[in-house]
Amino acid sequence: MEKSLSKDSRLQIPKFFDEGWDGVIITTFGASLGFFENILLRQLKSAKNIVILADATQILNGLWDPQSAASLRFLNKTYVLGLIHSSYAAHAKMILLLKENKGLLLVGSGNLNQSGYASQNEGFTYYTWGENSDDCLPEFLDARLFIQKLIDIEDFDDPISNQIDNIWVDAPWIIGQGSSKSDIRHNLETPLLDQFFNAMGSNNIEEIVVHAPFYDGECDALSELLNRANAPFIQLLFQRGRTSIDPNKLKRKLSTLTGKIDIREITTPSNSGLIHNKFIIARLKDRAICLQ
Repeated sequence: MEKSLSKDSRLQIPKFFDEGWDGVIITTFGASLGFFENILLRQLKSAKNIVILADATQILNGLWDPQSAASLRFLNKTYVLGLIHSSYAAHAKMILLLKENKGLLLVGSGNLNQSGYASQNEGFTYYTWGENSDDCLPEFLDARLFIQKLIDIEDFDDPISNQIDNIWVDAPWIIGQGSSKSDIRHNLETPLLDQFFNAMGSNNIEEIVVHAPFYDGECDALSELLNRANAPFIQLLFQRGRTSIDPNKLKRKLSTLTGKIDIREITTPSNSGLIHNKFIIARLKDRAICLQ
């Protein structure tokens, strides 16, 4: 089981595709299908069913270029692509790799492209399942239920639904009900912010730490978070020249808060690239809760 890593650990996402998986499901917001075909697909020679579920708007914008579309040789042949239509954005990013006696699940911030899977500016949590270790089974069950909910909402064509059904058949251990013990969360039914505060119960937040590369134009989401948290200490992390936020709108929102605000600049070791990982940490008296 792997639910946490040391601070110096680096996940090399492409290497996880090397282990002879039978079934693969990837959910993503944006995707470079050329990167997938040229790099990752080579490592999935034994996979019988490969499904990518992605935001419809992002994918169609990318395939609008005839040259880009013409370069894809394996789409709907070796793997299938399902488009998720949403009035907002299909933003979940997950990699589910399965076989009869083994499973690997990664949930994080990286899109299906070179920067999302091979840079140092993303964050993923990974979970493993094996016949001798099923501590992470709740996360796998909830990942499957999330995908099933997407199928119910989107009513995908038969080739996509059939491949997903075949993946479950080849890994029967993932069939089951979800669990309250799972770390996996989605917002198809309940907003993530509500789930975040529900996880804390009646405990008071002593400090809240926030990082995001992008904020809405009015900083409304950040304002709602900080007002509901009502924390005496607030730490906001920004990347100089890269974080997308209106400083005047931010100043107005922060002026209404009573907690002590600490704004800190962060950077990468090489001081290059956008830090794309997003997280909220609530520090309580006896524990901390992280929403990533």
